[in-house]
Amino acid sequence: MRQKKRSIISRTKRFLFILIPFIFSGLMLFSQNSKSNSKAETQLYSEGISLFDAGNWGSALHKFEELQAKNSGLLSDAAAYYIAASRLELGNSNGEAELKKFIEDQPESPLKNSALFRLANISFNHKKYKEALQLYQQLETASLTSAEQEKYLYYSGVSLLETGENAKAKSNFDQIRIKKSTLGDGAKYYWAHISYLEGHYDEALAEFSKLENNPAYFKLIPRVSWLSPVTSWSSISRLPI
Repeated sequence: MRQKKRSIISRTKRFLFILIPFIFSGLMLFSQNSKSNSKAETQLYSEGISLFDAGNWGSALHKFEELQAKNSGLLSDAAAYYIAASRLELGNSNGEAELKKFIEDQPESPLKNSALFRLANISFNHKKYKEALQLYQQLETASLTSAEQEKYLYYSGVSLLETGENAKAKSNFDQIRIKKSTLGDGAKYYWAHISYLEGHYDEALAEFSKLENNPAYFKLIPRVSWLSPVTSWSSISRLPI
């Protein structure tokens, strides 16, 4: 009986001795493949980001769809945002709905703020000012780039003006009207108009005078008597957005 047990133990040891190298080899191969896949997926993500930032939405979309098909965890989650954003930029009717779904499915994503910002801008461009304001108010503005912060102040300022919140709108425009940028002169124009509506005519005239040499704004400056001011925003010429 003891001899039989020793025989079984001996066979077991030999089996393990043969099997262990194969297990170790398999684990090494799996690890190498995982590293290779991870590197490939990271490269795919990086290429997609570069294309997206360059405004090459179609090629970026292709890269992120390929990445998402690999089901690569966090990168796949991020790809969902870029797929929706790319489709939105391409004019795909599904883009807006997909961005909203991304926010619902991934409320803790670091890309949620970017998704909200894009949706707010789309609502603004469609002149849905109340909806745009609701989205702008959810933003973590400190996380926006300087260019995005300027656009946020300007677009939300116009939205506030369109919904009758002139004082808040003026505060927004005041923060960017002194900047030398594409939105700086627009902010001067709207800030001056609000001052005009408030009855601060000298203040408004001084700001309007800064735009007289700009052909894009010269014709929009009101040519009415300062003694007979307009009293509502509806009477003011809006800038083309």
